[in-house]
Amino acid sequence: MITCTKQLRHLLTALVLTLSALMPEKAAAEKLLGLMCGKVYLSGGDVVELNDSDRIAMPVKKKQLCLVENAYSSRQKVSQRISPETVDSIVLWNATSPGHTHTLRYIPEFGWCWQLEKATGIAVYAFSPKGYHISGNGGMWTRGKSIMIVDRNGTLHRFSDHSKNANDKFRQQVADMVKDDPVLVSKIVSSRHRRDKTLRMLGLYNPAIL
Repeated sequence: MITCTKQLRHLLTALVLTLSALMPEKAAAEKLLGLMCGKVYLSGGDVVELNDSDRIAMPVKKKQLCLVENAYSSRQKVSQRISPETVDSIVLWNATSPGHTHTLRYIPEFGWCWQLEKATGIAVYAFSPKGYHISGNGGMWTRGKSIMIVDRNGTLHRFSDHSKNANDKFRQQVADMVKDDPVLVSKIVSSRHRRDKTLRMLGLYNPAIL
């Protein structure tokens, strides 16, 4: 009886160890925020497109970009992890709304950022530490609190409390970034939008050619 008990104990221990070894991969898959169709534009010029049964996991913070195969089956697994520093940008969309795409870029100071607007020499981003979500109708939003970032020729400007109404001081601060576009400056200083909408007006930037 003692021998049988020891053998049974060894078998149970081996089973627990085997299951424990298998669990991390499954748990990692469960932690993925969302699985989307998309294209990964690598800094070297290569493009990786994922659709059908393959997906891109919605990136978050400064974590690696995860490519997932067999996304909606029991065989789901992370097929590749890409260092964010090697990615130029990613374009994501929900399979139910392929006409609504969204661009994310990696900004080392913050992490994965959602590109809201882009013009010559300037771009506007939203950053959320908790990541992002794309709904079935194609709309995208941040999870939890977020900040907005303006990249002006490589200089980053951070804006919090962007849901507040903009005052004259804030409007002038935004207008000063685009002094060489007098038309846009006039629109910004005379606008009466919230701060987030005021910042997104920078997407209209069209500098005067001297």
